[in-house]
Amino acid sequence: GRKPVLNESHKAYLTALFDDNPAATMDEAIDGLTKDFVGLEIKRSAVNNFLKHEMKMTFKKVELHAEARDSP
Repeated sequence: GRKPVLNESHKAYLTALFDDNPAATMDEAIDGLTKDFVGLEIKRSAVNNFLKHEMKMTFKKVELHAEARDSP
């Protein structure tokens, strides 16, 4: 099979990221990885699969709700 792009050092980085900021988004995780690990090119799906399968994380989607208005 194909060698995984993400390894233990990436796992440690992501663990620290989500421990420090549990509300961090997938985009923040990808941005952080590509900034801190020079030359790393990773797709969103690869990070998503790594977090789900290697790190056993679950995700929630943010839902936006309109504010209640006082006017009729």
